[in-house]
Amino acid sequence: VELRLGSWVDAAALAAEGFDEVVLATGVSPRVPDPADLPGVDHPSVLGYLDVLRDGAAVGERVAILGAGGIGFDVAEFLTDAGDAPSLDPAVHRRHWGIDGDYRERGGLARPERPEPPRRVHLFQRRTTKVGAGLGKTTGWIHRTELKHRGVTMVAGAGYDRIDDAGLHFTVDG
Repeated sequence: VELRLGSWVDAAALAAEGFDEVVLATGVSPRVPDPADLPGVDHPSVLGYLDVLRDGAAVGERVAILGAGGIGFDVAEFLTDAGDAPSLDPAVHRRHWGIDGDYRERGGLARPERPEPPRRVHLFQRRTTKVGAGLGKTTGWIHRTELKHRGVTMVAGAGYDRIDDAGLHFTVDG
């Protein structure tokens, strides 16, 4: 594997090199609203997703996430993870989703066992469409379902008014 960073490339150059596979990892730059558009965005209680996911910033027990795209869902899942790791342990996965691997229950279904999430999360988006509608077609339903099981409140059509010591002030559908 040859890694080339900071290089311009086009289809002809890739074809000339004869690569079997090409990975374009363009990255993402966090968008921070202008304080004129969202007063209080610079409040001490406001964190960016890099502060949380990369830098391990302390997060409170009640959280409002502004933006319900892929990153918003990732942050919501991260913040509501109780540490049981159902994606890493098949037995935990089965308990988590109510699968009776021993078929003792009718249809192989059991009551799902889920630990209480460590915090209350509210996921907001400005668009009035279904929250998470832009997620992948084959996996989006899983992420929405998991967050619902974790008690995440999903709010579409939100207008962000301001952030202050009392928290996020918002309106829904005007």
